[in-house]
Amino acid sequence: MELLCTAMELAPPRRQLLMRACGFAPPLPSSSGADYLQSPAQLPRDIPDFVGRAGLLRALLDRLLPEPSDSQVADGPPIVAISGLGGIGKTTLALHLAHQVRAAYQDGQLFLDLEGGSGGGRDPDSVLSAVLRDLGVPIPRIPADLASKSALLRSCTVGRKVLLVLDNARDTAQIRPLLPGSPSCAVLITSRRYLAALDGAQHANIGPLADDQARELLAGARSIQPDDKDPLDQIVAYCAGLPLALRIAAARLASPGSPGVPAFAAQLTDAAGRLDRLTVEDLSVRRTLDASVALLDVTDPVGRLARRVLSFLGSWPGGAVGPDCVAAALGTTTQHVGQALAQLADNSLLETRAQDRYAPHDLVKLVVRGQEPAPADSVSAAFDWYLHAVDRAAALFATYSARLELAGPPPPDLPEFADGKDAIRWCERENDNIFSLIKYGAAVGWDLRACQLVIMSMPFCEQRMHLTQWIDSLLIGVDCARRAGDQLLEARCESGLGAAYRWTGQFTFALRHSEASLTIFTELGEWERLGAALINHGRLSHARKDYPAAISAFRQAVDHLRAGGRPSWLAPALNQLGMALTRGGQPEAAVPYQLESVQVASQAGLGQAVNIALLNLSFSYAQLGQLDEASHAIEQAAEAVAGLEDTIPEAEILRQMAEVRAAQGRRAEAADLFWRSLQMMDDIGYPEADAVRRRLNELTDVDRLASPEEAVLWVRWRLRLMRPR
Repeated sequence: MELLCTAMELAPPRRQLLMRACGFAPPLPSSSGADYLQSPAQLPRDIPDFVGRAGLLRALLDRLLPEPSDSQVADGPPIVAISGLGGIGKTTLALHLAHQVRAAYQDGQLFLDLEGGSGGGRDPDSVLSAVLRDLGVPIPRIPADLASKSALLRSCTVGRKVLLVLDNARDTAQIRPLLPGSPSCAVLITSRRYLAALDGAQHANIGPLADDQARELLAGARSIQPDDKDPLDQIVAYCAGLPLALRIAAARLASPGSPGVPAFAAQLTDAAGRLDRLTVEDLSVRRTLDASVALLDVTDPVGRLARRVLSFLGSWPGGAVGPDCVAAALGTTTQHVGQALAQLADNSLLETRAQDRYAPHDLVKLVVRGQEPAPADSVSAAFDWYLHAVDRAAALFATYSARLELAGPPPPDLPEFADGKDAIRWCERENDNIFSLIKYGAAVGWDLRACQLVIMSMPFCEQRMHLTQWIDSLLIGVDCARRAGDQLLEARCESGLGAAYRWTGQFTFALRHSEASLTIFTELGEWERLGAALINHGRLSHARKDYPAAISAFRQAVDHLRAGGRPSWLAPALNQLGMALTRGGQPEAAVPYQLESVQVASQAGLGQAVNIALLNLSFSYAQLGQLDEASHAIEQAAEAVAGLEDTIPEAEILRQMAEVRAAQGRRAEAADLFWRSLQMMDDIGYPEADAVRRRLNELTDVDRLASPEEAVLWVRWRLRLMRPR
C-alpha cells in the first residue's frame, strides 16, 4: 500500500486518508482513541430568505447554546426535536438554526437524511456506519452490531463539540442509537411525527406561517405592483401558510414564464386543480402531503379509523370539530375517535385547537378529498348531530323561541350543557361550523334541514349581534324554504329578516320582509305565529319612532296571543306594548301592561322575559318620576338576569340602573354602571354603545364635579374612556 501511495505521488494528508480508508491505518491509541477523528462540515446551505419563527428561534438557540451554569449541561447533550406537517418548513428551520450555532460545534456538523417521511426510513445500523466513517473511524474498526456501533459513537464524541442534524426521522426507535452521550454535543431532529418517547428533548411542533410572513415570502419573489395586492393576498390564502406551497408559488411568480400575480391567483381559485398548480420541478405539495398521509398504519385498527376520520374531515365543510361530532358522523364511539384523532395529531396531519378540537390543514383537505372522499352519509350524519345540538342549546338560552320538530331520534354523544351560559358559549365556539353547514346544506339540496338550522341559530345570532351572518343565513333560509315548499318556515325566516335588518337600521328592507311574513302567516291561518310576527313588526315601527304604528301592532299582537298564544310570546307582546306607550308619552297607561307581562313571564318560568319586562317597567316608572319604584324594578331585573348569558338585556339593565342612580344624584355609582354597560356593548358591537358613551361623557364632565371623591373618580373614568375601543 505504501508503494501504491508513492507511485501515485500522494501528499502526506491524502496518503493517510487512503491508508485509513483501506484499513491500513496504524492502531488506535489506547488512551482516548480520538486523535484519528475528522471534523466534517456537512450542513446544506442555509436559506437566504428565511422568514418568521423569530420567537421559536430564540428559544431553540438558548437550548443549543446553554450557559455553562445550566444544569442541563451535565445531564447530556441538548436535543431539539422539530415536528410538523410535510412542507411546513422543519428542515429549513433546523438548517437555519444549525448554521447559527455551528461555530460552537467546531469539531463537526453532520447532516443525515433518515428518510422517515416516505416509508420505513433508513436502518440505524447503516446510518451509524456512515456517521462513524464521516468522523474518521477506519472501516475495520467499525463494529458489526448496532449496540457496539452506538457505543463507539458515544466514545468518539466524548468531550468533542459535534452537532448532529437528523432530518426526516421516522420515530424515536430510529433515533436512539444515533444519540451521543456527551453534553458537549448537540442534536437537531426533524420529523413528521411528534416524538413523544424521546426523553430529554425540547419539542417544537411548528405550524403554518402567519399571513404577514407568508406575504413577505411571496413578495420577495418579484416586484409587486399596486394592482397585485389583492391577488397576492388571495395566493397567501390559497397556500394557507404552508412554506413549501409559498416557495413553489414564489418560484412560479419569479420564473420567466410567470403568468403574473393576478393570473396565478385566478389559477389557484379552482380548488380541484390547486395542487397541480403548486408544483415546480422536483417540488410538489401533492407528493409531499401524499407521503404524510401514507405514513398512517392502516393495518392497525386505530390507524384504519384514523384514515376514515381524515377522509371525513377532508370533506367536512366547516372548521375544527370535536370527537363527539366525528363519532356521530362515522357511527362509532367518542373514545375510539379520540384515539384516532390523537394519532392524526401526532402525525401532524391535524392541527390541535382549543377545547379538544381538531382540523386538517386546508391543503391536506384537498389531498385527502382527492384520494378518498368521505361518504356523503357521514357529513349528513354530522349535519343531524348539529341540528339536535343547536336545538338543545337554544332550549336553554332562548326559551322565548319556538322549537322545531326534528325528524328521527337524537343522535348519540350530544353535548351536555350546565346552563344557558354554557350553551351559548358552545354556540360561540361552533358558530363557524353552524354557518358553514347552512351554506353547505343549501348547496347540496338539504333544503329543509338547512332552513331548520337557520331558524334554530337565529336567537344566538341576535343575542351575540352577529348581524351579517344572521342576515346571510336567513336569506339562504328563505330560498331553502321556498324550494322545500314550506311556507311556515319561509314566513319565520322573513320575520327574522325584518328583525335583523331593523338592528342594522335598514328599515326599508326590514319593512319589506316583515310585511311578507305577516302576509304568509295570515294566508296560512297561523294566528299565534301572526301574533309573534306582529311583535317584530311593532319593534320595527318603534325603532323608526313611529310610536302610534308600534302601539297598533303590539295591540294586535296582544289580542291574537291572549286568544290562545303561548306565554313566551304573550309576555313580550305586553311588555313591548307598554314600552311603546311610554315612548309615545303615555307611561301611566304602560305600567299595567308591563306588570301583566312580569306576571305572565314569572308564572311560565321565563327568566329572560321577566328581566326585560322589569327593565322596561323601571323605565316607565322613571318617566313618571317614581324613582323608588324604578329602582326597585331594575334591581329585581338585575337579580333575574343573573345566571343568563344574555348580553344585551344585561347591558341594558346596567344602563337603566345607571340612569336611575343618576336621577337619584348618585353620580359615582351611575358612572360605574354606565362603564360596565359600555364594556358589554362594545364586546358584541351593540348599536347603542355610542349612546351610552355619550351619556357617560356627560355624566363625568369636569364642570359637574361636586366633591373631591368625584374628582378622583373622574380621572379614572376619563382614563377608561381614552382606551382604544
